[in-house]
Amino acid sequence: MGNTAAKLEALHRATQSAALPLKSTAWQRLASIAADADDSKWTWECFGLAQRANPDDLSLSHLEVVLLSNEGREAEAQSRARFWLAKIERQRRSNKDFGGALPEFLQKVIDSAKLNEQRGVVQNEKRQGENQPYRFA
Repeated sequence: MGNTAAKLEALHRATQSAALPLKSTAWQRLASIAADADDSKWTWECFGLAQRANPDDLSLSHLEVVLLSNEGREAEAQSRARFWLAKIERQRRSNKDFGGALPEFLQKVIDSAKLNEQRGVVQNEKRQGENQPYRFA
């Protein structure tokens, strides 16, 4: 799907889906696109809609921490990383394989040594211009 309009239409359809994980994923993608366009208000609106659609989706943790970091809100990013890490650890008690590499990422954010590196990755992706800024009217 190289066509921006087709991608937008697919995302729009997904945000209307009754399948909450699909709806959440579409809103998360739109939040990333808005962040790439430096549209903070739209970014957080999309993130909030993603969170309401599927509040227990652990991919929200990564997105939220990266979005906060990208805006230079390190203290909030660290606080939210602690929150998500605690949530993952609670869920891990019943499923030892739960969480994959996500806890390690969140711990690095808490430790803050990798926070600037992650911000550099996001800024590099912006410079590559892969995502065109667009949203629903």
